[in-house]
Amino acid sequence: MLTVMSWNMNQRESAWDRLEEVATRNDVSVALLQEARRPERSLPAGWNVHPPADDGARWRIAVPRHYQAADGSLRETRRRFASAVVGRDDLSFTPREPIELHQAAEGTFAASHPGQFAVADIGLNGGRRLTVVSLYGIWDRMLDSGDMYAEATLHRAISDLTMVFQERGNEHVLVAGDLNIYSYADGTVWGDRYLTVFSRLAAYGLEAVGPFRPDGEPRLDRCPCPDVECRHVNTFLYRSDRGSRPHQLDYVFATPALRDRLTACWADPDPDWPTHSDHRPVLASFDL
Repeated sequence: MLTVMSWNMNQRESAWDRLEEVATRNDVSVALLQEARRPERSLPAGWNVHPPADDGARWRIAVPRHYQAADGSLRETRRRFASAVVGRDDLSFTPREPIELHQAAEGTFAASHPGQFAVADIGLNGGRRLTVVSLYGIWDRMLDSGDMYAEATLHRAISDLTMVFQERGNEHVLVAGDLNIYSYADGTVWGDRYLTVFSRLAAYGLEAVGPFRPDGEPRLDRCPCPDVECRHVNTFLYRSDRGSRPHQLDYVFATPALRDRLTACWADPDPDWPTHSDHRPVLASFDL
């Protein structure tokens, strides 16, 4: 049994301690992290981390490098966090290293936004391979209206990852993370645009496997989803001057060969999860 965890760490150094607790409690073998700051201490024995903890330059999302402030000036973007993959050292763990897009040669693995995603290959029994991707939806901002959206950076990431998704023999692929989009049509252009990300991943065989509301449990209270058959679970703590509202922004996607082996996909049931991050850990187990 292989259990994978995905979690937006909310840029908190203390989240590394929390990661160890959740991973131990759920027998996690691989953790896919977003908004992870470089660990300031050594990880517990038995874990590998990518990017390397001693390479501070890799623990940031460098593109776009500037944003326009309210006064019209250009200011440096300070995304001092990145996506990461952590795996137990008893696994065959091989990170993949993308090259910045403007430096990449044709046919090489490139990244439009270095740090937006992290990729590693996990060796399985019988010579099989599991490719895992920690994916983060970077916010863009429209200068004229101030509206923020994440689907554009996700589409760039999917383009970068296409060569991974299309590799021959790469039947076991898992993508998980905080996409900063929701998965329903709400009658607005935003819902329709967000759904293009889900349909594009599905074109590569990557469909959401959860987390979903278990059968028999009531619909998520105050979920903004218009579907009466809503199966969303709360993975993000949304706060505003109108109070909090539940959202699901975190998902696990898997190819058919993995979906056939799925035994469970769930959100961490600990009710105190908002004290550790504004996102809730999600987990998936596969009988491999």
